[in-house]
Amino acid sequence: MFHHNADAAALGVFQAVKQSPNAFIFGANEDQHALAPERVLGSAVIDLPRAFLTVAREVHGGTFSPRVESFGLKSGVIRYEPNPALEGHRSSHRQAATEGGGGFHHGAGLGRAVSTEGGLADLTAYLDTYLRVRETPDEPNAQNGLQVENSGTIQRIVAAVDASQQTIDGTGAGSLLVVHHGLFWDGNPRLTGRHYRRLKALLDRDIALYAAHIPLDVHPEVGNNALLAGALGLRDLTWFGNYRGIALGVAGKTSVPSRTALLTEVERAVGGASGSARLIPGGPERPAQVGVVTGSGEHDGRRPRCRVRHAGLGEGAAHTYFDAMEWG
Repeated sequence: MFHHNADAAALGVFQAVKQSPNAFIFGANEDQHALAPERVLGSAVIDLPRAFLTVAREVHGGTFSPRVESFGLKSGVIRYEPNPALEGHRSSHRQAATEGGGGFHHGAGLGRAVSTEGGLADLTAYLDTYLRVRETPDEPNAQNGLQVENSGTIQRIVAAVDASQQTIDGTGAGSLLVVHHGLFWDGNPRLTGRHYRRLKALLDRDIALYAAHIPLDVHPEVGNNALLAGALGLRDLTWFGNYRGIALGVAGKTSVPSRTALLTEVERAVGGASGSARLIPGGPERPAQVGVVTGSGEHDGRRPRCRVRHAGLGEGAAHTYFDAMEWG
């Protein structure tokens, strides 16, 4: 599978793909399926006038600030145009993935294609390395990494926040379940009651369980903090805070005109309903710098050294209210 970023120089790639029966390619910038009708799955089409219009509206409204702007599918500047001639081919591959026929799945939101053909050992080694599980500090009860093995064969990858009974019951047999919060948050529990029921459901259905807590929060590519900062449109990103010797949060500049507007942007970014986010009204009314910490926002008692005046937290402890108000 190829995706080029070479404009006219990519014509050679299309020619090579046409001569390779097992190779496919995605078009870029414009609908390019005509260059190789039997090999182009679809194209990422850029609507450049829309991008200019978006910036022009900011200039006209007095909200424009110089920056590097990244436009995604939600902006309408980029759209995906499938090749209708290969609809049957795409559908067969989607069906194979759904039915667990091997091949490549999109890594349960982990940022790159992951093959399930190598089995549990290969997938675990990949996740340990990519998420930097062994190098990243965490709470002892997080137990990051593989928490429950299965027979070794993986049919699909499923991602969820918590290894709850509801999550496990909704996971197909033979899956690798990747979660943010694993089985052992309450310490070293006895395997009775709900702990027994969850483990039994995993074993009965041959489901492997993998957990990544802080490693998934702080990952620079697919981490919760980095992704939320990107969804909020923050720019000139820097890391801040100190959690056991590593920087935990992501900070960046924003153009939102008020704290209320920032709250609306947070709700939009996470897909929450109006009123689902909560605001502690510390700091200036018009934010300039926003910090993102998707967990509890715990810290070492010191004010962040970078000039973060507004922070987005997952859930704060009691003292975080007074920290926000007193630090301003």
